[in-house]
Formats: sequence, C-alpha cells, structure tokens
Amino acid sequence: MDCAKIQTVFLKVPGSRTAEIFAKLEIYMWLGVTKYVKNSTAELPEEFKPVYEKVQPSTRIPAYLPPSQLNRDDFSYFQLRAHLYQARGILPADENGLSDPFARVVFSTQCQTTRILEETLSPMWNELLLFDQLIIDGKKEDLKTETPVAVINIFDHNKFGSPEFLGRAFATPQVKLVDEPYSKPALQFFDVYKGHRAAGELIAIFELIELDYSGYLEPSVPHDVEPKDPEYLGDPRSGRFIIPEGIRPILKDFRIEILFWGLRDLKRVNLFEVDQPQVIIECAGKKVESEVITSFKENPNFTELVKFVDVELPEQVYLHPPLSIFVVEKRAFGRTVLVGTHIVSHIMKFAPKEVDEFEDEIDSPPKTRKASARPNISKTMQNFGAAAGHTVINIGAVAGKTVINIGAAAGDLGSKANPLKLVKAPLKKIPIDKLIPTKEEFEEEKPEIEELDWWSKYYESLKEMSTQSFSDEEDADNDDPNDPEGGNLNVASLDVDADDEVIVEVEPVRPKRKLIATLKIYNSELENEFDNFEDWLCIFPLHRGKPNDDENGNEEDKFVGKYKGSFYVYRAEEVGAEHKISQGIPRNRPIKVLVRIYIVKATNLTPADPNGKADPYLVITIGQQRKDTKERYIPKQLNPVFGEVLELTISFPMESELSISIFDHDLVGSDDLIGETKIDLENRFYSKHRANCGVASQYDTYVQAELASQV
Repeated sequence: MDCAKIQTVFLKVPGSRTAEIFAKLEIYMWLGVTKYVKNSTAELPEEFKPVYEKVQPSTRIPAYLPPSQLNRDDFSYFQLRAHLYQARGILPADENGLSDPFARVVFSTQCQTTRILEETLSPMWNELLLFDQLIIDGKKEDLKTETPVAVINIFDHNKFGSPEFLGRAFATPQVKLVDEPYSKPALQFFDVYKGHRAAGELIAIFELIELDYSGYLEPSVPHDVEPKDPEYLGDPRSGRFIIPEGIRPILKDFRIEILFWGLRDLKRVNLFEVDQPQVIIECAGKKVESEVITSFKENPNFTELVKFVDVELPEQVYLHPPLSIFVVEKRAFGRTVLVGTHIVSHIMKFAPKEVDEFEDEIDSPPKTRKASARPNISKTMQNFGAAAGHTVINIGAVAGKTVINIGAAAGDLGSKANPLKLVKAPLKKIPIDKLIPTKEEFEEEKPEIEELDWWSKYYESLKEMSTQSFSDEEDADNDDPNDPEGGNLNVASLDVDADDEVIVEVEPVRPKRKLIATLKIYNSELENEFDNFEDWLCIFPLHRGKPNDDENGNEEDKFVGKYKGSFYVYRAEEVGAEHKISQGIPRNRPIKVLVRIYIVKATNLTPADPNGKADPYLVITIGQQRKDTKERYIPKQLNPVFGEVLELTISFPMESELSISIFDHDLVGSDDLIGETKIDLENRFYSKHRANCGVASQYDTYVQAELASQV
C-alpha cells in the first residue's frame, strides 16, 4: 500500500520506553519488475527531476536503469522563530520531586536547545530560538497546507549522566511569505505527552518566515518583519535572545498575600520524622519563606500568619504562571531536605470576584434601560404602597389555591387602566374566613409523644425527600408557560397598557407546621455541598519524589501530607496599611472541641466472608484516640443499620482528621478492612458554613418538656 508514496519515518532508539525521536526521514520506495523501472518516478511530484549516472552523450539510457538521485530546483530560504515562553505541569524527574528542565527544538536539519532552569516544574524560559537560512523544498504555496512540523522535546538535565526525557510536543509554524504582510502572532498552548500519558503543556508560538533573496546579497529578513535583530537575553556573550515585545506578554504589578496556617500529617523523609518544617512559596521567580515550626509534634501551626510578595504577572489571565508550594525541613549541619510539593495552576481563583466583575463591566459597553409595559417585580418583594394611578396586585396562597385580589388604590377612580385586562383566566370567589389564619395548621394527624424520637425524624425526612423529588418532576412536566387556558399564571401573561405603571406585591406562602421536625439530608458528602469547607482556609495535598509511571499513564501518587493556608491576589495599586487576607481570621491557637458522631447505616458493602456476606462493625479514630463497636457487630449483613452515637473530646490542631472504618468481624484470624473514609474536622469547625449547615427550620421543644413532666 505504501509503494510509490512519500512516507515520513521517525528514527528512535531501539528498546527505548520513552520513544524519543532523534531524526526524521521522508522516504519514497518503489517495488516492481525491472523492465518497468523507468516508471518508478512517475508518482513523484513534478518538481522532482531524476538524475542518472553519467553516460556517454551518444549512449542511450537503458530502460532498466533507475535514477541515481533526485534533483529539485524549486526551493526557498526560510527562517524559523521559535518563541518558547513557558511550560507548565511537567513531570518530576529528581528524587526531590522537581526537575531541571530544558527544551530541544528539532526542525528540518537543525536542532537548538533552551537554557536549563533548575528545580522547577513550571520553567519560564522566555527565550527565542532562531533557525536561520533553512532550505525548504517544494512550492511556497503548498507550505500553507503542508507545513513542516517542529518537534519540541523536554528533558531533565542531570549533572552526572545523560538527560532524562520528560515529554514531547508537536507544533505547526505559522507561515509568512515575502509578498504577505507581517503581523505579530499570539502565544498558543501545546499539549506535552510522554508516550500516551499527558505530561504538561507548553506555551509557545512558531513563525516560519520566508527570507528575501531578490538582491545580490545573502537572503535576509523582509523589511516589514520586526524586530530584524532580536534583543539578547541577559549576557550577549551567551548568544540567547528574549521573546520580542508584542509577543512577550505585558506584565503588571500584583501583590500576593499568603496565609500560613499549618501543616498536617507529614510523612517520614529518609526514615526520619519531620520535626522542623518550613513552607516556601514561589511564583513568577519570587519566593517567600514562612517561619520554621520549632516542634511539629507539639503544635503544627504557624505563629506568624501573613506574609506577602510583589510579582509581575501578564495581563492575560490564561498566561499567568502557576504558584508552587514547597515544604522543606531544616536538619542538622544546615542541611535542607524536601518534604513535598504542590502546584496551584490557577492563582487568580484567589482574587476577589468583584474585581473581575468590575473589569468585565469596563470592557463591555454600558447597557441602556428601555421603558416596558410589563410590570417589574423586585426580588425583595417589598410593599411600598400604591399611589394614585397605580394598580396593586396581591398574590398569596391560601388552602393550596392561587388568590389574586385586584383593586384600585385611593384616588384611582379615574384611572384608565382596566383591572379585568390584567387576568386572562377566570377567578374564583374565596370566602373571607379562608383568608384569616385562626391557628397553626398541621399537615396530618398529630402523632403520639413516644413516637417522636430521632428515628421518626430520620424516616420522616426520607419520606419528605422522596415526596419533594416526585413533586418537582411532576411540576416540571406540567409547567407550560404558553398554556392558553391560563393554568399557570405569571407576570408575563398579564396584559397591561403601556401608559400605566403596575406595582406587584407577592406575599410569601405560609407553610403549615409539620408534626415532626424533619432533618436536612444531603445526597452527597458535605464537602461537595459546601465546596470542601474551603471558604477561607484551603487544603493543599503534598507529594514527593519521582512517580512510578509507565506509558499508559499508571502512577502511584506519593502523598506525604497537607498544607493548610490560603492566598489573596490583587493589584499593587490597591495595597493598604493592613493585610486583606487577615480580616475575619480566628486566632491560630490550640482549642478543645467535642465531636459527636452519628452513624446511621451503610449500604452495598463488599462481601468479606465465603458466604457472600459480612459481619461489619465500626472503628472511629482521631489522633491517638480509638473507639469501636466490635462487641455490637451486625452478623451477615451488607446493608447494616448501625444507629450508633459516639463522642470524643479532641484538640485542634493536633487531632483534626476523623477516620471512620468498617471492619468484618472474624472469629478466627484478624479482622478484614472493608472500607474507610476520612473527614477533616478542622475545616468544618472553622468554616462559616458551620453556623447554618443543615440547621432545621423547626424544632420540637415541647416534646422534651412533656416527657420530663411524665417522668
């Protein structure tokens, strides 16, 4: 199938797992009978001219003689400009969890490399590589559709040994011919892969510029291309160039305030426990160091909470560099070892939201309001009264019916508005006694006092959830705003004259008092419902070391602990006398709290016994404290109902993570772990959501009083 076709072949090292590309070949092969060898070049493009071995002029070329080489007179001189700005999220290659990356760009017959940046996973090279006087065969018009591809290989530099391959990206340059106008390109994103596994992204742009060789001198850059002579990057003797202005992002001054709260669950490093850790924050080449915790076991929190750093960030948010968190430990003789790292990809998520909204309003043109004949309903639904010439509409719910009282305010006898035009559907008369609430209405018959226990509330809450979900589905099916019969009355269906202003007052619906004060049951973890309780205190997992991975992307994350803190990013001109991030932050000191754990049930447990069942029981662990229900294990059950309440007194920050495990009870041998979950209690305690997380709208206070009187 590949006979008489030009094929591209990439040369790799035999047996290499990384499949590093060292060269690229374009091969044309033909296989056929010898007497048809003269037709072997028939499928080549027209610009290829076969050249035969030198023979006597009078000698006729034999029909079976293949050409010795191919010649092309149609070629052009080009210059490739490789603007390599930054790489993000590259793979760690060293034991400290970092890399010393550099990039190698291969194009045509040339190869160039960037400078080496040490100990980073987000190198910002900001470098321009020039490939000058490249000879590219073929028609210039075909380069627009068949542009040669540039190969970018990223390596980790090793002081001893060969560089280690980290990933590869392919880029198609933007072609600019001599007779075309020049415009500066914008940076683009290119995915980096190591085998089949994603290995980061590259921010760069590649230009393929045709050189002007119309004169008698050597081919040169066209006159409209700027700059003709790029600026040097640092020392001119290094021969490295910086990305030109217009392509290089415009930088602005920002301030990053850092909240150092504490470290949690740090693992051993080189068989030694971590005792004096320190946090280092790095962004855009600037670093901030926290204080050194004197004794991690006694108090893993920081005493100096807030520090800041001023950095220069691009105007474009998508070009912002990531923020790196390094946790190190100070050891004897001045040695420093890395404990773990974390990369924050998008630092602007820590910027105030009102700033982004204000910038959007500035960029967008102001919106003008137009007069409308339809009534405007305020979200607050406040009633300010009705003046002369206004129509007042009161909407309320009584006995499950929609009531609309339409009347004219004082002094409105001469109004032109016709109230009957406001409603398309006929109204029903409702007795006045239905409008006046006499006493609290209960939904159903009042239960006995002894039935009002916690389980009654729980099962009533489940029933309420299922009823509500069914009602929502039914309302969604029946809701038709275009119903001509007026079954669903809304403001849009009211027909009002344009000359009249209408004030609509919506009275809130009074819910009936429920006989049983139900609970709020969530469909998932509270962390999912309340954004991990990270409203002001965030958790950053730390990892260390070189991951064990293969080309299929399987890896083992080396989790070594957690860093707790936060960031606040804002423009430098907004800097004030006080830190913005410290406003409303509680004192960072040890505190004792009481933890009460309600464990209702478990569902769909994994079988642990040969009979396909399990004998589950609970194990609660916080720090060094442990409680279990082994004596009350539930035999032969995969959906056990525990109904357990356990209490523990703990101290923050030393004991902050709750572990709930389910074990299978065995008479012989050790018990098997079925599963476990971990909950960060510290973030739940300090979160602003704790004050209203699952708070009931109704409480049965009279139940305890009546029970006490009976006793």
